[in-house]
Amino acid sequence: MPVHHDGKLPFVVKARGYRVRDVGTIFTVSAYPGSSSWVAAVMEGKVEVSADGDSSNTGEQKGVVLTRNEVLKIRQNAGATVRSNGARYTPDRQSIDIGTPQVTTAEHMEKYQAWRDNTLVFEEESFDDVARRLERTFNVKIRIVSAGLSRIIYTGKFTRVQSIEEAMKIIRETTPIVYEIKKDTVTIRQTKTTIE
Repeated sequence: MPVHHDGKLPFVVKARGYRVRDVGTIFTVSAYPGSSSWVAAVMEGKVEVSADGDSSNTGEQKGVVLTRNEVLKIRQNAGATVRSNGARYTPDRQSIDIGTPQVTTAEHMEKYQAWRDNTLVFEEESFDDVARRLERTFNVKIRIVSAGLSRIIYTGKFTRVQSIEEAMKIIRETTPIVYEIKKDTVTIRQTKTTIE
């Protein structure tokens, strides 16, 4: 069922310690557990993004407002949690610095909405980040046993890939790897070819 803007009843998405409030828009949020980044992208209209607990129902803006084709990226410590005051803590309760949130204007928004068409778009993403996306997409666990693979950066698009087997065959065509799939676990090793 599509979500329609209602000024009297705002639509709010809460994800990993942040709130994204609809202000009449089409948007997407990527905030997966274990991910090193949190991303909100606006295709149409605008949204307000704030730390969860920062906003009141007074309409007062306390966060970042994004408009059409704007993307907010926040790098996070994957083990951190966010408290209602916006402070980030590691499990041992030590405060951490997540860096400055980045707002950019994206000329092409395909990457942020491709999931609707069963398409995976990668723009200068590490092999580790690609593996995490494949895990979520195909409900598998990926084990990377060669540290050298983390230096590989991917840019590309997988269209209508229906299985982890298909995705791994595509990756193998351009990457010096061997892989083994056992039930829901994929083990990936670098071949003897050097990655520069």
